[in-house]
Amino acid sequence: MTDGHCRVSWKELYMPKDLFAYRGHCGAGISAISWSPDGTFLASGDYRGRVHIWNARTGEGSLVTYRNHRASSIMDIDWSPDSRHLAFAYDGTIIVWGGNTEEGPLAEYREHPSTFNVDVWSPDHQHLAFICASNGAIKVWEANTGKDPLVVYRGHLQAVRYGHVCSLDWSPDGAFLVSSDYNGTVQIWDARSGEGPLQTFAGGGYSLSVAWSPHGRLIATTCVDCSVRVYEAMGRSSPLVVYWGHVTGIEGVNAASWSPDSRFLATAGNDATVQVWEATVGDPPLLTHTGQRGSFLSFTSWSPDGRFIASGGHSSVPIHIWNARTGQVYAIFKNPPFVSALAWSPESRRIAIGRGKGIYIWKVI
Repeated sequence: MTDGHCRVSWKELYMPKDLFAYRGHCGAGISAISWSPDGTFLASGDYRGRVHIWNARTGEGSLVTYRNHRASSIMDIDWSPDSRHLAFAYDGTIIVWGGNTEEGPLAEYREHPSTFNVDVWSPDHQHLAFICASNGAIKVWEANTGKDPLVVYRGHLQAVRYGHVCSLDWSPDGAFLVSSDYNGTVQIWDARSGEGPLQTFAGGGYSLSVAWSPHGRLIATTCVDCSVRVYEAMGRSSPLVVYWGHVTGIEGVNAASWSPDSRFLATAGNDATVQVWEATVGDPPLLTHTGQRGSFLSFTSWSPDGRFIASGGHSSVPIHIWNARTGQVYAIFKNPPFVSALAWSPESRRIAIGRGKGIYIWKVI
């Protein structure tokens, strides 16, 4: 990581060619992408409720296609860590599906339409946790059976108007979950028993996201007051660091992602910057990436090897792929009509971008 505050120019650019483009969704807009952890397949979902699994190295036509009878948009799609199963959500339904067969759902869980907000695999790929947007409860479900939830956690209900829980994440060992709500309250609770909260942190206005560090010792939250707060998991209730590097008055830090070694955070804000900073130190930022003007930045994603960061947003914002230590821009995906999904390959050499009605695979290095 470069020393001091480095503001990076993006005028010297490398413009890569697509390795290939996948257009098997036949005119439907892409809503979600997930790369299998073994690097073999890509799964993609669209706004007409279809999921395709296809060869990630060649772009060959869909090996498996799932069509839901409601034709509702696929809201989220995730492989299990062992690449054997796929979970996806649409219209109040979560389905777990075998990753390379058309035998139908292995498990299916349904509630009222639009009730699921987010779903997350446990590190041991045996369970899913999901937020019920309709009432603010969080449920932990045995992924392979589809039976009634093992745990229903209601710790946020007293603090939240309309039951709005906005984010959750598993501890790396799978023993705990951390969840945040629109009142800025962050809670840690037992994922196996639902006991909790075991620890409560007070945020700064409602929390937009929460992320557990890969080594399990820290938790980061982004807040609508433009702060990013870092807490010691199971430590004191006050934050270890409060980071104010993003311009105040433009509400919100939209995303925070941990470097794989848990040393750094990359945060994307409505001030159209991505800032990289040391998680246990905070200000000043080690690197500020600019040049993505045109709209708010809504995501930032480290490559699995920690060498690169992909950042961007919706509307006219170009996608930048840049060196996480120097800020040098390696690739730009210019003028996307609508970038709806992005996923790194496990070996960090390729990236998949859902743009409009197609999916484009780039070779980064």
